Amino acid sequence: MAEMGKEIQMRWLGSAAFEIRSESVVLIDPFLRRNRKAYPIQELKPKDFSRADYIFVSHGHSDHAIDVPEISRSSGAKIFCSPVTAKFLIRKNMDPSRITLIESNREFFFPDFSVRALLCEHSKVDIGIILRSMPQLLSAVPGLLVDFLTMPAGPLIVFLFDFSGLRILHMGSLPNDYENLLPELAGNTDIALIPLRGRSDIAEIAADFSSSIKPTAIVVQHHDNFSPPLSPPVDVESFRRKVKEVLPETAFYEPEMNVTFSPTSLLPKGPDSRTAQ
Repeated sequence: MAEMGKEIQMRWLGSAAFEIRSESVVLIDPFLRRNRKAYPIQELKPKDFSRADYIFVSHGHSDHAIDVPEISRSSGAKIFCSPVTAKFLIRKNMDPSRITLIESNREFFFPDFSVRALLCEHSKVDIGIILRSMPQLLSAVPGLLVDFLTMPAGPLIVFLFDFSGLRILHMGSLPNDYENLLPELAGNTDIALIPLRGRSDIAEIAADFSSSIKPTAIVVQHHDNFSPPLSPPVDVESFRRKVKEVLPETAFYEPEMNVTFSPTSLLPKGPDSRTAQ
């Protein structure tokens, strides 16, 4: 493996949102405007990210993209997203020159990191989730309809970041066609940021995916109650147990929102492994 450069720091910002700090400040799916009943409570605002350099958006749903315009205007951050998401951002008065479209699998290079962008299908919500959520869905139809019409998902973009040999995988949703990703990701992932949202059998599917790519460490995400009553918390323990069964050597980390952690601290320490510098 490549020798690791400057130590990086990460923060989980709730839902599928992360901040990665190296020489650059990278935001992924920075969604902040949780409703009043959300848990945990998010106190951070777009102005708190005025030093952001780059924003990567996995797809166009509101809980991934809605705060991107304000954060980018505050910071001047460049945005990387699909054409579907870009249409929404431009309607919100984003300068198109700040947006880089991702229309096919490609790799981007920056002074302190690179990122491989892989297009796939957003997960499909199963009938079990729909039936359990029906009362809440009916009461929230007007708001959901607005989000659906103005912020469609578009393709899902999976990002594999490489910070001097430390490879961090981000998925805003577990892809419906994740088997197609395995040639790119299997054995090439150190830290996998695994989302637990959208399906009643998500623990089983996420564990199967994780066992296929064999990451060194798993960081669970998108499991919180970010938009009650439509986002009940997920049973993380069920997923943790399944991971332990199929990947007994893989580290498992459940982050605390807004609390900085070192991803290298999750990796095994030894003469042939990377350690924090």
